[in-house]
Amino acid sequence: MENIALAFSGGGFRAAAFSLGALSYLNEVEIDGKRLIQNVKFIGSTSGGSLTNIFYSLSVARGGGFLPTYQKALQAMNGEDLISNVFKILKSKEKWNGRDDKSRNLINGFSIAYDELFGHATFKHLYEPAPGVIPHLEDVCVNATEFTNGLSFRFQSQNKHLPSGRIGNYYIYFNDPDVGGQLLLGDIMACSSCFSGGFEPVIFPDDFAYGALTREHLGRSISLKANPFTIKDPSRDLLSSEEFKKVPGRFGLMDGGVADNQAIDSVFKSNARRKSVGKGFDLVIVTDVGSYFVDGYTLPMEKRNWYNNFTLQQVVNGIKILGLAFVGILAWVLLKNWAEWMKYVIVLPGLSLAAYLAGAFYLNREKRKAFKEKSTWLVVLFSYVNYFLTIRYSRIKQMVTSRLKSVFLLADDLYLKQIRRLYYEKIYSDAELRTITVSNAIYDLSLAKQHADQDQGLPDELSYGSTKGNEPAEIQPPPGHYLIMIAEQARLMPTTLWFDQFQKEAGCLKAIVGAGQFTTCYNLLKYYTKKTDLTASEQRLKEILTADWKKFNAQPFYLYDQLEQQGQSKP
Repeated sequence: MENIALAFSGGGFRAAAFSLGALSYLNEVEIDGKRLIQNVKFIGSTSGGSLTNIFYSLSVARGGGFLPTYQKALQAMNGEDLISNVFKILKSKEKWNGRDDKSRNLINGFSIAYDELFGHATFKHLYEPAPGVIPHLEDVCVNATEFTNGLSFRFQSQNKHLPSGRIGNYYIYFNDPDVGGQLLLGDIMACSSCFSGGFEPVIFPDDFAYGALTREHLGRSISLKANPFTIKDPSRDLLSSEEFKKVPGRFGLMDGGVADNQAIDSVFKSNARRKSVGKGFDLVIVTDVGSYFVDGYTLPMEKRNWYNNFTLQQVVNGIKILGLAFVGILAWVLLKNWAEWMKYVIVLPGLSLAAYLAGAFYLNREKRKAFKEKSTWLVVLFSYVNYFLTIRYSRIKQMVTSRLKSVFLLADDLYLKQIRRLYYEKIYSDAELRTITVSNAIYDLSLAKQHADQDQGLPDELSYGSTKGNEPAEIQPPPGHYLIMIAEQARLMPTTLWFDQFQKEAGCLKAIVGAGQFTTCYNLLKYYTKKTDLTASEQRLKEILTADWKKFNAQPFYLYDQLEQQGQSKP
């Protein structure tokens, strides 16, 4: 356990808080004269987990103490403070000074808010320690996903004493790592956490440019190419933008969870680099707030009301009639004199005629364009659009909402669970890593997990990260009801970047951090209980874990309350 790797999953504030709880417990355990956290050599993260990763890694590089970092991270997750600041930033002109190329949108509002939280630090501040500081962390990785090839884009630290992976990936990377080191951590955090459906992509180089780090300079520093399987048929790009392609090196970045929400692949790559010059990891802790639990899909049903019986064709016909009325009024004016009352009745028909003509012109233009570019989706849409015009509004509404709901369920839940299963399968199928991996999931002690454990026929496609490689061990005492209900509360927290007033009143932040602490203790104890041939140091660690588990079981928040008291006693 001299070389520990941590992987922090995505999942908004739930992931950030659970990871913070895990870190705080590793800092609490003292073995052989030093805290267990001092043996952590690598942290890889995605999305919400990156918030805790950056806070802690930045503090380590600057020689900061754990307690102030813990308190600062907790404060960053206080209620709706972050999102409230984001909307203030969006309204402020001053906050965007010096960021002329940065799009003024929601995700960039978050990037500026993150930049303030990190004290305007840059990426190199994570891995270039302050004078006199010898950090225990040797490698840090913050994961995003690039949308040119659909691959992970890794912001990997550049350690002079270890082989360093590219800042990027095989196809898109910084040809000058020094330029990559100048990127603001706030922008990197935004890339890692901009989940689909909630945010727009972060655009490189535009959204990273600031001060002397111009868009042109950034564009020249990046090596960008599509993989050989990339299809370059323009007709397949439904909303193609020639303007986007005008800037060299421009590409989109989004949530790291799109490609690897558990940051497991970054552990593989860091381990391989370490082994190439010496010894790999001897313990991997995957701290994960994802799960295999699914809320079943329910189909939005059609509701029949009198106002839902209208069709789009009837609406279009109504606009046509109003447009004809406008023509009739104009004819009256030509034949008769203008009457005062006409100004009250000409506005709506006039607007209707303008809307109809503008719509007809636009649709006709897009139809010609679709046929010219052979865009199969648009060609079929224009060919059969009349069918949709004759369908009543309630049916159209049901068709749209059912599709939207299924897409969101797929993108934000089912898809992530499939990717999660594949990465757990990868790590538990690896002859080396499967024996040193501790799966540390937020649901491990939850009420839902207790019920799931009763299913004796759990198939392999559900078991990775839950029971496969992480089978139950005889841990005494068994988890108590109070602890289980706290874990259940933590599991049920949705993926958000805030705690609303109800979640704040319910103590959700405390529940998740506390769950991170006692779940980490429990899973480490399971690992060393199952492991045979323990060294003397591991045996002592097991005894410490056993004593701590008993304390957690009696009082799940004992460590959380202890840290809070220590923080209050500091001047």
